[in-house]
Amino acid sequence: MLTFILLTTYMVERAFNVQTDIVTKPVDLSVHSTFVDKVISLGNYELFFNRSGELIYISQGGNRYEVELNSPVLLETHLTQLETSLEAKHLDHSLYFKTIDNKIIISSSTYFDLTLLERNDGQNSPFYMIEGQGAVNFDEKSFKAQSQNFVLERNKKTDIAFINNQKSVDVFYSVSPRHHSVKITKTRYIEFYIGNESTINGFEVAKSTTDLFVSKIVEYILINLVVLFDSKLAAVLFFLLIISLVTFPLEKFILTQNNRLDSVKPYITTIKNQFLSSEEQTKKIQGLYQTYGVRSLLAPLAFFLKIVLMIFAILALLNSDAIKGMSFAFINDFHKVGDGWFLVWILPILFLMETKLKGTSFFDSNAKKHVAFLVIYTVLSIFLITPLIVLIIIHFTVIKLIALLLEKINSTPKEKIYATNIS
Repeated sequence: MLTFILLTTYMVERAFNVQTDIVTKPVDLSVHSTFVDKVISLGNYELFFNRSGELIYISQGGNRYEVELNSPVLLETHLTQLETSLEAKHLDHSLYFKTIDNKIIISSSTYFDLTLLERNDGQNSPFYMIEGQGAVNFDEKSFKAQSQNFVLERNKKTDIAFINNQKSVDVFYSVSPRHHSVKITKTRYIEFYIGNESTINGFEVAKSTTDLFVSKIVEYILINLVVLFDSKLAAVLFFLLIISLVTFPLEKFILTQNNRLDSVKPYITTIKNQFLSSEEQTKKIQGLYQTYGVRSLLAPLAFFLKIVLMIFAILALLNSDAIKGMSFAFINDFHKVGDGWFLVWILPILFLMETKLKGTSFFDSNAKKHVAFLVIYTVLSIFLITPLIVLIIIHFTVIKLIALLLEKINSTPKEKIYATNIS
């Protein structure tokens, strides 16, 4: 069951993130020198060039961005600097740098390529495309797309660079052990600027417009819960309790149906062993179900809804910005892949409690399967699973145990009466 949940979660998450309308293609980044030979101030920007005359950094204040500008104009050319502009000429072509307001504009009489590189510290892609009113993250390892406007987000709501074109151009995104990079190809005009409060707020709105309506509601709830409890962990637990308002009745219904079905099974076997036509057998079994409260179709549906809610909880919490960086005690980051083993040891304890409550043997076939799943899940938690996913599964398991305990405490001779009447 645990393996099924994990694999299903992985496939659903990949399904939401895969770009299906783009052509994959690796980016060919040529090696170039990053040794600074010349620095030219232009307005409130600084342009850094290497010995080959290639632009390698754009800087404003304390923010420096690594770039590669590939143009036939820059190589072996003479740079002419004016107060707010910089011109490079080569044969009949020219390349201009100029500043207007907070923007640095690069324009050319011939096509050039600009690659923006960001150091890879294990983070998700920091690059976005602006499409219509929404912002779409570059979330594939390597692909080609077309867009007019791009964003590099180093930190949420701060240190955000915007790159705009006059028209849509081909762009190649790739990720390597060293860099995330976006290469804008065959363009003649680019605007580059650092976002201010207004443009950054507009970008945040653009990102939120691509979220599903349910995701927006979840994010709103989690943000308010974090503020209310002043604790991300408390907010997550309370959010899971809200979901339990639905999952707990489902668990009780599933347990009740399983108990009734177990009581009726011997008599179904008796009916099947009788020399009756299949139509008569089906009629008798359906009558048995109806008389003694077995809902053969609703029980699987309830189980399916429970799995859907668990997957929803995993995806919603994993993708929520409100709880990013959540930590507790010896767990530094609940989102860190491979740290699930910090909590996975709780699951065998819960399994022993469930076995005790059910009164089943530790060595029957179902128990052996459960143990096998726990072993597989433990191995996966060391390499693939985050502590947050383990926490969610622990919560759902605890809810199941509570339902099982209440079912045992509140059990009446009703099920036994069913069995007696059937006999």
